[in-house]
Amino acid sequence: MTGRQGDLDRECRLFTGYLLGCVPTQYVLDRYADAHRVSDVYSTGTRFDAFLMRAARTGRITTKVVDAYAAILAPTSLIRRKLILLLAILETAAPTAGIIDSVDRGGRVLLFLRLCGRGIGSVLGFLIGALVFVPARLILTDAVETRA
Repeated sequence: MTGRQGDLDRECRLFTGYLLGCVPTQYVLDRYADAHRVSDVYSTGTRFDAFLMRAARTGRITTKVVDAYAAILAPTSLIRRKLILLLAILETAAPTAGIIDSVDRGGRVLLFLRLCGRGIGSVLGFLIGALVFVPARLILTDAVETRA
């Protein structure tokens, strides 16, 4: 596994870990790569898209920061398109569909605490992302599409 396929597999593994905290099956890896093969929507973007992708590919924490930023200030960015694609694949494939559809047990208090923790994490991720990516976007803004 080398070249583009290897890069897509690494990306898919990282993003699956970020989204669900698990490893993707071969089926998920194959469908993710297939989508990139049949559509340029998942491989082209602006220089800023390429910058966001490079940042997101460095690890789960930076993926979270990039996603928190992009969800609010760049909802049509390449990273969001890729994460939405992957989530659609994951929710239609076993066993990850079961992870997405599972109901957490533990009562209302535990649910509330988990939601608060995730909310605080998302706000912090967005604030860090805004501090880093707003200036970068101003510098890298262009109308030219590039391979990300």
